[in-house]
Amino acid sequence: MLLLGRGLLKRGINVDLACRPGGELARRAPAEGINVWKLPIRGEWDALAAWRLGTIAHEMDILHAHTSHTHTVALMAVRIGTMRPVVVHRRVDFEPGRGLFTRWKYRAPDRFIAISDAVAQIIKAAGVPESKIRVVYSGIEPKEIESAPRVDLRRELGLGRETVIVGNIAQLVDHKGHRYLIDATPELLKAIPEAHVVIVGSGPLETDLRAQIQNIGLTDRIHLLGYRNDANGILKSFDLFVMPSHLEGMGTVVLDAFAASIPVVAASAGGLAEIVMDGITGRLAPACDPEALAQAMIDALTQKAETSRMVETALKSLRENYTADCMVEGVLKVYREFTH
Repeated sequence: MLLLGRGLLKRGINVDLACRPGGELARRAPAEGINVWKLPIRGEWDALAAWRLGTIAHEMDILHAHTSHTHTVALMAVRIGTMRPVVVHRRVDFEPGRGLFTRWKYRAPDRFIAISDAVAQIIKAAGVPESKIRVVYSGIEPKEIESAPRVDLRRELGLGRETVIVGNIAQLVDHKGHRYLIDATPELLKAIPEAHVVIVGSGPLETDLRAQIQNIGLTDRIHLLGYRNDANGILKSFDLFVMPSHLEGMGTVVLDAFAASIPVVAASAGGLAEIVMDGITGRLAPACDPEALAQAMIDALTQKAETSRMVETALKSLRENYTADCMVEGVLKVYREFTH
């Protein structure tokens, strides 16, 4: 959202952001020149938040909702206040519910921006008319990755310079598929004995994942680092980035790996299969398949000429299709459907 706000401001578009007070977004947005309205939201049926948002939206041309709760609050707000077009950004490929309220919620917005074709198909199946759906891929600012100081992860973990590091950066939640990466590690080590697996991120599954690692006897080979604010620098120490999600709207961290020129292996799930083109910008393995994931990792690390070619193509694809500027132009094109 900050990249979008920054890009819109750069193009002369006024941006006001309504968000919960005290959060990272509320803290960082003013530094980008974004006007922030502190709006506590206590759930998607928060009528008070909707009323407050309605008074703010009175001065706006378009109301753009970025989360499930704000999706509902925005729809309520424009009915309480002055009617404005509502655009909803959909970033996840979870299937919506099938109840009466959900059907209203997904048919009422004027436009949906889906971050991948996979997400677009999910909301279309939920009843959103195809005429209301636009696909705009999320983008990153490659310079933020390129300028990040490299973290010497081998030194930090006490590993030799020859150690191969296979890494992942993601919240420790079920749909990110960490358990499949862990299950794939014994097979990886048979082919590449010097390999270590590093997982960066925190979340509710940390205890379960540690137990899984202990059960297969690989506590010395699989490292859970928890949340790190230097994740971009850690990424640069990886020899291979792996994204084993079985549900994924798009997976912008893969774009970070592209920007860092780190080869990628990903599960063929959701939007991942759209940005990681198998054999072209990376390697894909079927979701929830540790054996196939292990083989894809082994191929990526041993077939070095092919992998190097994929890394170059991935960087080119990033610069042409998945930058913050590409994303901002795509969103602005949707806005202009209501302003021209």
